[in-house]
Amino acid sequence: MCSSDLDHLVRGNLGGLAMLHPGQPGVMVATKHMVMLASMDERSICIGHMGSGMAPRGATLDWRSFEVVLATVSMVTGGPAAAIRMHSPYTTAASCEKDLVLVQPIDAIGKQNLGKIIIVEPDDGDQDEYLRQLVEALQQGGMRAVVVRGHGAFAVGADFNQAWANAAMLEQSMQIYLLARQANLRI
Repeated sequence: MCSSDLDHLVRGNLGGLAMLHPGQPGVMVATKHMVMLASMDERSICIGHMGSGMAPRGATLDWRSFEVVLATVSMVTGGPAAAIRMHSPYTTAASCEKDLVLVQPIDAIGKQNLGKIIIVEPDDGDQDEYLRQLVEALQQGGMRAVVVRGHGAFAVGADFNQAWANAAMLEQSMQIYLLARQANLRI
């Protein structure tokens, strides 16, 4: 994947990547907090045991969310799981509509490949409830992505290629959705 593709989904140091370690069950590999994704190297990642209750030193603030999202995906795939935390502009903008809790793409590719995407509320006061909502929204939305109101989305898959495809489709569909609304097209 070229850098310009990454830039449309995860900008600079906003967002992150995580996956289950392919050779060590119960181990997660993720980008560190505020890593510049376009210039990542081996110092840009951290590794930790899932469910230990402690994120490794330098871990992303989304460590716990990644743990829960990856565990949910792993239950469906039977093992492998990857996730992308994206703060992409169109998905984030579409999620800011106060009464919107479900985003359904209006474009053919989004309808066919994404279906419905649930928007959850960020909850700094009750992280357990927020994590429960992430899992429920992923399951209700077909295990492709979940949007966090005003805070981008998590796109998931069995591997990074699948997660990137879901992330790209989500952002493209949200761009089309917002452009259609701006043009006063019936949605």
